[in-house]
Amino acid sequence: MARDITSAVKTAAEQTRISTCHLLTVYLDAQTIYWCDYTRPVIFDGNTYSPAGQLLGFEGLEETSDVVVNSVTVSLSAVDTNATSLILSNYYLDRRLTVHRAFFDVNDALIPDPIIIFDGRMNKPSLVENPEDGSAVLSVEASNQFADFERKPGRHTSNDEQQIHFPGDKGFEYATEIDQTLTWGK
Repeated sequence: MARDITSAVKTAAEQTRISTCHLLTVYLDAQTIYWCDYTRPVIFDGNTYSPAGQLLGFEGLEETSDVVVNSVTVSLSAVDTNATSLILSNYYLDRRLTVHRAFFDVNDALIPDPIIIFDGRMNKPSLVENPEDGSAVLSVEASNQFADFERKPGRHTSNDEQQIHFPGDKGFEYATEIDQTLTWGK
């Protein structure tokens, strides 16, 4: 995938020693969470990304030039209940999650303009606990903007969907038995 990479990032990439990290931004209604997988806090775009020991890793960070649904799974240690409660106590479904790749020069200074490598919406959380070793892992999957590409927008006129919004309502009980196409406004 073609990128607009700054000359400072190009120069850093050509060095014999290069340091990188991921900057994870989780946008929730109540707050925005900034975590990184570096050894110290990283300041980018006026925000401080905390070195999250609970940030275990990413799966699925792949790029392609094809128009496909890309997804990434972010794994967090759920032993730290603060991290777990930040995610699970907020409404996180369909909230934005971004991952940047940051580069550092030989003096360990952040090179401006980290590269965005994923931008998507969160879905499919899972919490796996292992009582034998006392570990717990919270995983959150996020998909890019093409995840809903084939989904039909709006409400559907089915009894099942009507019951979600208005339990007990019988307005769509026989909707599937109508054979004709109804044209509204004529």
